[in-house]
Amino acid sequence: MTLEEVMQLEVTIVGKIKQKISDIPASVELITADEIKEQGYRNLQDILENVPGLYVINNYAWTGPSFGVRGYSTQYQSHVIVLIDGVNQFAEFQADYEIEQFNIPVESIDRIEVIRGPMSVMYGSGAFFGAINIITNEAAKNNNTSLLSTSVGNVRTKKVYMQTSGTIEDFEYSLHTSSSYTYGIDRPFSELVSDVSALTIPADALSTGGRLEKNRKSLSFSGKFKGFYTNLQFLENTDEIYVIEVSIKDGSQKIHTTNNLQIGYRRDIGGKFLIDTKFTYLTQRKFIDLALIEDLVPMYFGDLNTKAYEFESNLHFNNNSNFDAMVGVNIHSAFHHIDFWNLPYPTWNNAFARLLKGERATNRALFVQANYRISDKIKLTGGM
Repeated sequence: MTLEEVMQLEVTIVGKIKQKISDIPASVELITADEIKEQGYRNLQDILENVPGLYVINNYAWTGPSFGVRGYSTQYQSHVIVLIDGVNQFAEFQADYEIEQFNIPVESIDRIEVIRGPMSVMYGSGAFFGAINIITNEAAKNNNTSLLSTSVGNVRTKKVYMQTSGTIEDFEYSLHTSSSYTYGIDRPFSELVSDVSALTIPADALSTGGRLEKNRKSLSFSGKFKGFYTNLQFLENTDEIYVIEVSIKDGSQKIHTTNNLQIGYRRDIGGKFLIDTKFTYLTQRKFIDLALIEDLVPMYFGDLNTKAYEFESNLHFNNNSNFDAMVGVNIHSAFHHIDFWNLPYPTWNNAFARLLKGERATNRALFVQANYRISDKIKLTGGM
């Protein structure tokens, strides 16, 4: 693909409408489905850590892999927003974006749009360092396609993926599901730490073998009928992790379950106005079972459960000249939250936090952005 062809490609992440890359005053990275196949990426983590300006750190802890932008990173990644088919993947637990929460199969990805730089006007404080927009099976909806694939790899990796998509008169749809397993790395602790005697290692735990297994299950459906559209997503990721001490038996587990349902309506009015309104219902649960040294306490765990909804409505104006503007409103409200921990620390032993009946944790936002093109090479953008 030539540079001229790349500059004519369209992305939606900047202004929440399709715009040519050549018209966007931001640093944009576009990863297509063809590139994912050519590079042999196995998961979303592989893709992100190969995007210039992004990097991924995986310490195999209960927080999962974290990613940073341009040298900035925190344990809880809360400064780069992540969307999948327009659904905000925000985790209520630590107000962050965990890769394992939205680690969808790469076969379902049509393209990934990455913005490196502030996007807070359009997406709020969670986009201070950038935004990532993942679009699944957009191209497949225009074709009647069915696919079944299986694969195997090193560290006993196995994967099954199924996809079907097509059109029935005015109805476009795409459905995909997958299941995968990997045994994880198997290395002796003597290669991972400088002083093995500092660890409390059970007799059956001389290496990481069998204690870093991963299981993935996913189901996703998207449909469009005239101006109406819907996205349904189910993800269940089971990861074995290391927390506090070396795990006994089969290892410590983190089970992260995410369910999202989005219904929306988009309509063009007279060629000058475009309205897009959507409602999203989200549930998340993270259960952490810590299999620690047997002579402590039989069981340590954490159980986090959240339910929330999000409403957003955007109105875009374009008079087909040099001026266009967007005004929008967003409401995100968590109406159910339970956070329970039983850990070997005084402050975390039977620790409990929750929203009381009738309580809500709500964020409301009103945003405006306007663009004015002075010439082919100069464009002014402002917002609040």
